[in-house]
Amino acid sequence: MVQRQQRQPREAALSGMAAAGRTVRLSEELWSKLEAILLSYDPPARVGRRRTGQRRVMEAVLYRIATNCAWHELPAGYPHPSSVYRSYRRWLRTGALGEVLIALQEHVGQRRRQTQQSGR
Repeated sequence: MVQRQQRQPREAALSGMAAAGRTVRLSEELWSKLEAILLSYDPPARVGRRRTGQRRVMEAVLYRIATNCAWHELPAGYPHPSSVYRSYRRWLRTGALGEVLIALQEHVGQRRRQTQQSGR
């Protein structure tokens, strides 16, 4: 018999992301960088259904990555899990998610360097 592993939550240690209760909120500065990436890779369609707010969707994706929860376990304040998953798959397919993660890594590095320099 194969036993399923328990999912262990991970803490989000990204500067520019604040854990407000059990959710993730992006700072204005960080969101402006990420929004530019998303728009360059995945511009909104001119016709059809209006998209869910991309900022909240990105926050939900980052929450899911940070906590390792299942899609259906996203807290109630986020968009519907199917909407979040659909955007995640689209961003993964287009390469936008990779660029977003690189931008997050650079942002965290810059914040760390600023903190180290101000602490000297």
